[in-house]
Amino acid sequence: MNIKDITIDTAPYNWAKILEDWYWILPKEFDVWLLTKFGDIFCHLPDDSVHWLDTGTGKLTKIAETKEAFFQMADDPKNVDHWFLPELISSLKSRGVVLSPTECYSFTLPPGLGGKYEADNIKPCDVAVHFAISGQVFFQIKDAPDGTKIRFTTIK
Repeated sequence: MNIKDITIDTAPYNWAKILEDWYWILPKEFDVWLLTKFGDIFCHLPDDSVHWLDTGTGKLTKIAETKEAFFQMADDPKNVDHWFLPELISSLKSRGVVLSPTECYSFTLPPGLGGKYEADNIKPCDVAVHFAISGQVFFQIKDAPDGTKIRFTTIK
């Protein structure tokens, strides 16, 4: 597996616009460094640290002090499995669920709301739509205590 199997090119996107619904959690200054096939981003900050925005859980986590430290951590298959979900990507591809150039995989019910990390809970979604919906959902529940029951309705 190589990096292109688990990431999407970040260049074509207007990140200032796409991430509008995530500014409540993102730092003031950063560059989008990596975009995973699951619509998560790795941000590179001016202090050289690397942070992971997990759009499935609505959490921003500092991963490494430097890009070099990130690469060292990425040598561990457990970290790669956790951050990039390569086995799930393989499962989706084997089912014929492939992405167009403007799509990422998106959870129907995000893991942060009780959804499972399984193929039946994932669908392709436009990258901008993915960030808008997930950012709005997690913004609305950001102050809810852990364990709070949340009910929502999907309108088709």
